[in-house]
Amino acid sequence: MVGTTLSLVFTGGLALLAGGGGHALTKSHYQKKIRELEARLHETQRRLAEREAQLAAAQAEIAHLRERLEERERRLTELAASIAALRDLAIDLRRRLIAHDSFTRRALATITLHGAEHRVRGEEMAAHLIQTQRSLESFNGEETALQVQLIDMRHALRARAAVLESLEDDVRRCRADEETCATELRAAVGA
Repeated sequence: MVGTTLSLVFTGGLALLAGGGGHALTKSHYQKKIRELEARLHETQRRLAEREAQLAAAQAEIAHLRERLEERERRLTELAASIAALRDLAIDLRRRLIAHDSFTRRALATITLHGAEHRVRGEEMAAHLIQTQRSLESFNGEETALQVQLIDMRHALRARAAVLESLEDDVRRCRADEETCATELRAAVGA
């Protein structure tokens, strides 16, 4: 009985054939395999390009976020110094105002022009103290808002870093897949 027994093992293009018509069947099989490998390689390259673009975008976003974070931290340091200076100024103004008021009361008791001048000076110091306290409240508010922003930004940075790490893993896997496909394709074409 004339029959055809076909046994194909695709390992680097090795084929064991027996029977008639085997050559045509083997050629068809390899052509199909090559087309499949080419399609797989193309898809792997497409995914790799996509992941690399996502990776670049994530890296740029993280760099921008870090830059903004550093700006906020610098501003927070400046605010802390300004707040400390304003607090010292407010303490000094209060102390001077208390001393001045005491002196002014004694001066006014003599009903002199000198006493009236001291009263005006005391009012100016009081106005300065009020303005200092308002600036201090404003800076305290900005400091609190910045601290909240920094907490949010640090959380966001950690989340972006996790995404970046996942994308880097994807890119490594895609590159490994690409190399595997290319190796198999070279073996199939050379068979």
